[in-house]
Amino acid sequence: MRPPEGFQLDIAVATTYSLNLSSLILAPLAMAAHDQVSGGADSAPDPIALLESVRRYAQRTTVFCHAAAIHVPGTYQRIVAFAEDSVVQVLPKSAGKVFHPKIWVLRFINLDGNLRHRFICLSRNLTEDRSWDTVLVMDEAPDGAGANTAPLVSFLQGLPALTLPGSPLSKDRQPTPDPLATSPNPVLLEVTRPFDPA
Repeated sequence: MRPPEGFQLDIAVATTYSLNLSSLILAPLAMAAHDQVSGGADSAPDPIALLESVRRYAQRTTVFCHAAAIHVPGTYQRIVAFAEDSVVQVLPKSAGKVFHPKIWVLRFINLDGNLRHRFICLSRNLTEDRSWDTVLVMDEAPDGAGANTAPLVSFLQGLPALTLPGSPLSKDRQPTPDPLATSPNPVLLEVTRPFDPA
């Protein structure tokens, strides 16, 4: 999840059916480690600084998963505590249905306040499963031409309505964890050839 040059992660929203808490921490850990390396550190990362970075990234990340589909590691790892508040359990409104989308929507920001967006669609849940994974990555179209994100925005805006009564979004994640709708202009995603954005 390397950010665009000169940008850093601002908001991350993910969806998954099942969730392993150990796997959940890998995303903020990877982003924090990237910051340390890109910052010119020529020695082993400072563990305290790395933990602080993980905490900050976890605060910017919200993961929606199917209710009761969370796997807790057999051995509790203290670092997982940084990410626990990122998890929101949801259930579809229709009885007998499951919540199964597997996506990430990322918003990056630079020092000038400019925004860039990235959409990632996975074939696997956020677990320790070692089966092959197919990944589609679409960055924001730089030329103003690309795939319309209106359906994705609608999906993201509908997520809070699926939360369980005991698993609400925390106040700092209100009113909706939507990295796309909060941008000043409609976001279009770049589509590579031979695919057609229409």
